[in-house]
Amino acid sequence: MTVKDYKAFFYYSEQDKCYLAKIPDLPGCISDGQTPEEALANVRELGKDWLEIATEDGKEIPLPTCNPPEDAQRPNIYDVAVYILEKCGTITTKALQKLCYYCKAWSCAFWDTPIFPEEFEAWTGGPINRELWNKHSRLLMAKKEMFTSSQSKKLCKAETDLIDSVLAVYEDFDADSLGDLTHIESPWLEARGGLPKEAPCTNLILEESMRKYYGKAV
Repeated sequence: MTVKDYKAFFYYSEQDKCYLAKIPDLPGCISDGQTPEEALANVRELGKDWLEIATEDGKEIPLPTCNPPEDAQRPNIYDVAVYILEKCGTITTKALQKLCYYCKAWSCAFWDTPIFPEEFEAWTGGPINRELWNKHSRLLMAKKEMFTSSQSKKLCKAETDLIDSVLAVYEDFDADSLGDLTHIESPWLEARGGLPKEAPCTNLILEESMRKYYGKAV
């Protein structure tokens, strides 16, 4: 295995005032930089050292995850939402929306195809999927029971691995912080076309925009 076999994620840390990059498959492998590219280069160098030290010490090296699914039924956003709720328990509907968004965004980056087909709109609070919103409209908390006809078992291992990695990367963010994070990332900004932050907007966030921005990690 080389560090190139492992997927890296990046995001901006308001607390640290820099970008952080993380390789979820390699515990503790996280680095920073003033740009996404710098943070990714630093974390890959750290990952290279991680693998060399683990090999020298005879430690078990985790297999890379988040690889494209080979033969899977294409799930929908409800199936992904159910899996997230099974892993996280009851969470806010806002957090569920944003975690589903990041699952789609990173699948576009890593696989060139989305984990589910449903689209997101660039609302003031961040990306919102309207079908999912119709399920939880006027509810604060999301529960698995909201999705009675959806099943996480429709997901293949590659898909659950990707979702697990997304949850590991964003585990320290609350719902508002996740929304704030999307506000500084180009897919949401481009979809809004320069509208003020508080202006209503239902423009679609394009998959190509997700591939271009999050694909910096590829």
